[in-house]
Amino acid sequence: MEATLAAALGARLVRDGTPATGDQQERSPWALREHVSEAKAHCGKSPKQDVSPPLRRRDACLHGVRAGLADLTPAARLHILGHLGEGTLHVNVILGDAPLSLV
Repeated sequence: MEATLAAALGARLVRDGTPATGDQQERSPWALREHVSEAKAHCGKSPKQDVSPPLRRRDACLHGVRAGLADLTPAARLHILGHLGEGTLHVNVILGDAPLSLV
């Protein structure tokens, strides 16, 4: 695993990384991912959308989402996560107490 990480760092495929040194470190990132929905539920309304823009257009797509949301309701926050290997992005708009009709 360390050789794979070193090669990816050397090829600039990743910016940073540290191999897990035990079971707890291996489980920690998954625990964060598995509790995202529960945590967002405490933030108020949070409409969600999955998108799969072509990789070459991903940054432009996210810029458009951010700009459009800022124009619509500046108080909203974006929470975006995804699957790098398949290109799917989960776009979550955290509205808090803003009216859901804005989306």
